[in-house]
Amino acid sequence: NNIHAQGPNVYAIEYYHLVGARPNTTYTAWISFHIGDPDCSEAASFVLPSAQIATNPAGNGHGSSGKFTPEDVADLRGAEHGVNWIIQDESGEAVFESGCSPDFLD
Repeated sequence: NNIHAQGPNVYAIEYYHLVGARPNTTYTAWISFHIGDPDCSEAASFVLPSAQIATNPAGNGHGSSGKFTPEDVADLRGAEHGVNWIIQDESGEAVFESGCSPDFLD
């Protein structure tokens, strides 16, 4: 879930949910930002680790980035960017990529 509260204290929170993944495994969620490139046609401008997700014996787990403040995104607001969410397993292998999503930060 990509939630933009756009409030005075919380600009956005990233929530991740895995269902039926490998049991008892810790995954890392990453956010790949493509500044001013809503199609993600160029290399990522930067990639941030966003959350750790530990799965239970059924392979289900959830994690959160915590909050991004308005100050965190001040230089990115007022434009459309491309975003790709990536989930990596413990070996660093990407086991899921969302694909490019255009995201307007107002």
